[in-house]
Amino acid sequence: MKKINLSIIAVLLGTALAFAGSKSISLPEARGLQWFQLKLNGDPGNPDDYTITDAPEGCDGSDVRCAIYSEEDMLDPGKPTQSGVDNPVIEELRATL
Repeated sequence: MKKINLSIIAVLLGTALAFAGSKSISLPEARGLQWFQLKLNGDPGNPDDYTITDAPEGCDGSDVRCAIYSEEDMLDPGKPTQSGVDNPVIEELRATL
């Protein structure tokens, strides 16, 4: 009887651990689309150089990236995903300063 109970506990524990492990892997990287403003003199390829905004400001040119409309990173809220930086839905430009 003890061997059966230990076997059942082992199976349940293994199943729980397998489920918990797969859950953390399946977390989505991105959530809704947001506007992100590129910091002045920021690197357009670096998500850390963007700040979330309601609407882009000062983007009235055609030379360099100013803002992007992209996916927000769930693992780093307030920042765009790297894929969103590389391929934004919308890109706003400004004149070179």
